[in-house]
Amino acid sequence: MTNDADTYDTLTMTKYKWNDKNGEYDYTFTDDENNEHTFSSAADYTALFAQQVNVVYKNTTDKPVYGIYAEDSQVLYEGIAGDIETNDQDSIKIDGVKYKVDDDKGLDGVEYYAENAYTAKKSTDAQNYYTVRVIDLDGDDEVDCVVYLPFTVAEVTYVGSKYIQASGKYEFEDCNIYGGIAKDDYAVIGSGTNTADGKDTLTKAEVVSGEVTVVNGDDYTIDGEVYTLASGVSNTNLELGNDVEAVVVNGYIFAAELVSGSISMDDVVYINGTEKKVSYGETTLMARAVFANGETAEIEIKSVDGSDAVTKGDDEATVIEVNDGLWAFEMDGDKYELKTISVGDDANFDTTTNNKTVGDDRIGGLRVNDNAVVFVKDGEGDVTVLTGADVKAWSEAARESVVAYANNTSGYAYVELAAITVEGDVPGSAYSDIYGYVVKTLGETQEDNTKYTSFLVWTGAENETIKVKTGNVKGDIEKGSFVKVSGDEISALNLATSAAAVAATDEETVSFIGNSTEYKITSDTKVIYVDTEAVAGEEGGSIAEATDHNQDGSFEKNVVYVVDTDK
Repeated sequence: MTNDADTYDTLTMTKYKWNDKNGEYDYTFTDDENNEHTFSSAADYTALFAQQVNVVYKNTTDKPVYGIYAEDSQVLYEGIAGDIETNDQDSIKIDGVKYKVDDDKGLDGVEYYAENAYTAKKSTDAQNYYTVRVIDLDGDDEVDCVVYLPFTVAEVTYVGSKYIQASGKYEFEDCNIYGGIAKDDYAVIGSGTNTADGKDTLTKAEVVSGEVTVVNGDDYTIDGEVYTLASGVSNTNLELGNDVEAVVVNGYIFAAELVSGSISMDDVVYINGTEKKVSYGETTLMARAVFANGETAEIEIKSVDGSDAVTKGDDEATVIEVNDGLWAFEMDGDKYELKTISVGDDANFDTTTNNKTVGDDRIGGLRVNDNAVVFVKDGEGDVTVLTGADVKAWSEAARESVVAYANNTSGYAYVELAAITVEGDVPGSAYSDIYGYVVKTLGETQEDNTKYTSFLVWTGAENETIKVKTGNVKGDIEKGSFVKVSGDEISALNLATSAAAVAATDEETVSFIGNSTEYKITSDTKVIYVDTEAVAGEEGGSIAEATDHNQDGSFEKNVVYVVDTDK
């Protein structure tokens, strides 16, 4: 305190704003007669919003502030709005502790203020998952008002160089966006109305993983911790026994993605033939087994759906019939107890299909989890274990037989486990052709009277040296050319037909200006990003709509594309 200091007593802070030009906060206050006063300071006093304070300042033109401090106001509780419970008219309970309410006005009479927005609201405006400060204004230890911080949670659906999409468009230049933001993140979005700098603020939401072990109303125990379902959020995937990844803010669940259903892939087996064996008078039922990790073994079956695998008779023992295909199992010592995989409520999976159409991103007409376990039996009777991503890349065709099991995620059924029988060989799941961008020509060499030409080609993840016989170089290939490599041949893509301007795109399709066809973007689509000015590859990016730089309808071509005509 200095001798020339003055003090404004009992002012209520009603607004604060960061002044970037002056490097100070501009604080707005009202007095008992509702007169407005403004002071500026580089110190951060924003936590005093809605409290009654004293302002110590020098009474000169620029009114430099020496300090702002609460007079009698105090924060009784700081936490989550859901911890506030209504009680009776003269008191409320917060996280188990009872506080008196000023003037016996009850919880409905307490004024609620959104952070940095001094307009009185009701308790119903504060969602249970908001953070709150419960404030006593006059030092009598009774509740006078509550300040809450509103926010929303949204999935990040697009990240570009200038903006992101998360249930709305947010530009990097105009918003506070956390570093490393990526598509499929979940962002906690605070409105600029409630921030000092007036900018919308995005922070990354926490994701917790684990098994749902307890369900108690809207409370779910995941990996030993209890979380509450936020209002309006679906609990579709939060079934007992499910392994989930849950988006959590302030202890509340805003989304839950299924990692796997209530059956572990470690507990699934593909039976590929059985045999009754008799040794030293003992009959056993043996089977060729293929496990989800691709390992094979001969196993002994003890029971099938609770019935003994071997039944002793007067003359000889008989064995139960076991169909080839998928089974769940439990162990009894070193013997296997097979169980039919169940579908429906409180079952292993939500749904199943025997639709024989497979390929083009679907199994039996259902969407497919990239990490799904798929057993494929070929024409020779051998079984191979593939991933969902492998099988999604197949060209669409009817197969000999299909059984697929799926769980519901975000309203869609996604295949998690499947068994497919095909005629002949297992279809290839990846293209042999390589597409890329020539970042450097490496010249011609000769080996044993054969001439070779080499290029340094960006293929999406790295620069690869491509070396082919000179006679197999098709077209005029130079630095900056887009090329296709097939075996020992490299050819330049025809930009007259391959270069285009993107008209529209989303996660699943893309269309081009002047072309009415809408092309699918599948898990097998190879997207390569390049910097044509620097003639270099780029790691990461996004397909974006073309720009009309000249404002004359002549959209700049911004992609080179090749269509798989077999899909």
